[in-house]
Amino acid sequence: MKTTRSSAVAAVFLALFATLCCIPPFPQDGTVVVYRPGKFTGSALKPSVYVDGNQVARLSNGRYFSVRLAPGKHTFESSMKKEAPLEVEVKSDETVYLEMVILPGTWRGGGRLIPVGQEDAKAALLKLKPLDEKVAETGEQSTVLSAQPGDSSASGTGAAPQAESSPHASPASVSVKSTPEGADINVDGKFMGNTPSTIQLDAGVHQILIEKEGLKPWQRTMTVSSGGSITIDATLEKP
Repeated sequence: MKTTRSSAVAAVFLALFATLCCIPPFPQDGTVVVYRPGKFTGSALKPSVYVDGNQVARLSNGRYFSVRLAPGKHTFESSMKKEAPLEVEVKSDETVYLEMVILPGTWRGGGRLIPVGQEDAKAALLKLKPLDEKVAETGEQSTVLSAQPGDSSASGTGAAPQAESSPHASPASVSVKSTPEGADINVDGKFMGNTPSTIQLDAGVHQILIEKEGLKPWQRTMTVSSGGSITIDATLEKP
């Protein structure tokens, strides 16, 4: 009787051991690096980057960030809303590189993401700095910033100053005009309407971009004060 029980217990342990040995290891996340080469055209714009329909960051000129995702297919898109999202196959412990291309005059200077080979991407990253702002979390997928994929020692400085204001500060009233009228108004990479318009801005430093298709864009870095009133009258010239 004892021999029968011992044999049964041994059989259970052997079955459990076999089951555990057959369980595949937990898949490791993959990495997607999104970068934007530093260029003068559209430099004041900060197009958003969406992963699986969720906004994770706004990418400044000459910056990059990395996001870790579970293995599988994920969609990436920027502000080119007329284009279908880019489907990216993320593999365990592998890195995929995407370059943001700015197309001025199309959807107000929208960004488009394109896949890039590893060698070209690494060469481009050597000239760029990591994104300073925090990257958002997308559901169960965690996102992180890194100076280089696999290198956490570098850090980025020199980003364009961002607007900061006290919670109790009153916004400034900014009247924006242009010659000719009907130009797009972009503030810190965000579309704010068409000229002539009066917009409200928080106190601080802002990147102002006024553009109209077929004309040279007008851009300035301006500091506005709480409760102030400013008039911008931009003249857009032919190329």
